[in-house]
Amino acid sequence: MLTVRSPLARLAFLVMAFALPAACGGAGQPPTETLQAPESSAASGAPAASVPAAPGQTVQVRIVNFAFDPAELTIPAGTTVVWTNEDQAPHTVTSVDGSFRSDGNLATGDVYRFTFTTPGTFAYICAIHGSMKATVVVTSGRSY
Repeated sequence: MLTVRSPLARLAFLVMAFALPAACGGAGQPPTETLQAPESSAASGAPAASVPAAPGQTVQVRIVNFAFDPAELTIPAGTTVVWTNEDQAPHTVTSVDGSFRSDGNLATGDVYRFTFTTPGTFAYICAIHGSMKATVVVTSGRSY
């Protein structure tokens, strides 16, 4: 599993993460805290990730090695999940029930954001690669 990221790539991501919302009119909104889910869950088969988050926070899901990492995520309602495609191949983020989907294919480095406002279990797939499956469990309160 290749997980090397150059400092320049990290800097570019941070600049885009903060500059793009400001350029799109998001500068007047309060900042949100970004939480990184454990990196090894999808690749190692480790238990699902339950990321401590409060409503309004952001949680990252990596698309890497033709898998969503983490493959299962538990978050409170009001949390935004940001998927980032780190693979060389294009992917999608497509809910099984039709409640969310990325706009077209995500190329390398592309991101898709969705804020979960309703408690429930949301299965999703990559519409291009049907073996890529994952789940977001949304609770009504704080997740631990």
